[in-house]
Amino acid sequence: MATAVSAAERDYIMAGIAADLREDGRGRGEYRRFELETGLAANTNGSARLRVGPTDVLVGVKMEVAAPEPDAPNMGRVEVGTQAGRHRLAHVFHTSPAHYQTFRTHRAPRPPTPAQQHP
Repeated sequence: MATAVSAAERDYIMAGIAADLREDGRGRGEYRRFELETGLAANTNGSARLRVGPTDVLVGVKMEVAAPEPDAPNMGRVEVGTQAGRHRLAHVFHTSPAHYQTFRTHRAPRPPTPAQQHP
């Protein structure tokens, strides 16, 4: 769906393109400065932190090798969990040698907001 841009916004954008200048002062071909750190979380098999401007992302990976479930000896299982602020999402995939199949997706309970804690 297209978003309407006012004439003034369009002129501002076009002037920046003509001047090879972004709103934050970088040229069109310049990347944002970033910081990348690895190996931060001791309780993971791997972790990294990426900072780009005001965005700060922390990622941790855990892995466990386990025996297949007795009722599915030829199937594997991959669990993926994500969290962004208070929002959590978990996925469980059962895998066979031929394909991946989504088995279950659920949202973990969210903690109450301050307004919900003190009505």
